[in-house]
Order: sequence, then C-alpha cells, then structure tokens
Amino acid sequence: MPIDGEPNMTTQKDRFLFHIATLCVVLLFIGIAGSVIFHALNWPGLRGWLAFSVSSIAIVTFFGLARIEMASSTEPWSLRRPIAATIVVVYLILVVTFSFFDYRELPPITEMLLTSFTAVVSVVIAFYFGSSAYIKGKSIKKTGEDAQK
Repeated sequence: MPIDGEPNMTTQKDRFLFHIATLCVVLLFIGIAGSVIFHALNWPGLRGWLAFSVSSIAIVTFFGLARIEMASSTEPWSLRRPIAATIVVVYLILVVTFSFFDYRELPPITEMLLTSFTAVVSVVIAFYFGSSAYIKGKSIKKTGEDAQK
C-alpha cells in the first residue's frame, strides 16, 4: 500500500524481479527444448539453441537488474550489482547445462572456456564482496570521524 501517494518501490521491484526470473526460465526452457528436439532429429545446430538461450538470459538479466538499480537507488547507481549477478547467473546455467546434460565429449575449446570462465567468476565475486566491504568500512570510518567533531 503506497504511503503518502508514493508508489511502493519494494513491490514494484519484486514484481519486476519476478518478470526477469520468469523470462530467464522461459528462455532457458526454449534453449533446452530446441537442443533436445534437434538432438532427437539428428539435425545440426544442437548447441546453437543453448548459445542463444544463455546469451539472451545474460542480456535480460543485465539490463533488467540495471533498470532496477537505476529506479530504486537514491544515491548514484552503479553497474557493480548487475554485472556480478549476470556473470554468476550465466556461470550457473553453463555449469548445470554441461554437468547434467548428455554431451558425449566436450571440445577442448569448451573445456578451456569453462575453466577460464570459472576464474573470471571467482575474480568478479572476490572484487564484488571486497569492494562492498571497503565501501562499508570507509562509510563507517567517515561517520565515526564526523561524530567525533
């Protein structure tokens, strides 16, 4: 319920997040269904569906979370959250896809890309939490100095 005529940002944000998640699930389902159908019919282009699906999910996640960040932030908004969330979501989809679906043997380039992407995800997560801790510590120090004056 809006207070003083203002829209309830939490409800709008939750609704928008739900729409983003639903769209991502639908895109993933399209990619998996397309791959299964192409595999059953022995048509080429089996992994093209998954590539389309993962790319689309990355785009939807990034721009959706960037939109939420812009709309709900009272301070200058940053791209740190959307970038970190997009990379983690894409990584989880890739790991699940290549772990639980039957691919006879992955090409060497795919194995190398998964290994490299694992390193990228590790660095992004480390910097995300490291920078968050630094910013929080800096603001606590600043408020402590202001209180002493």
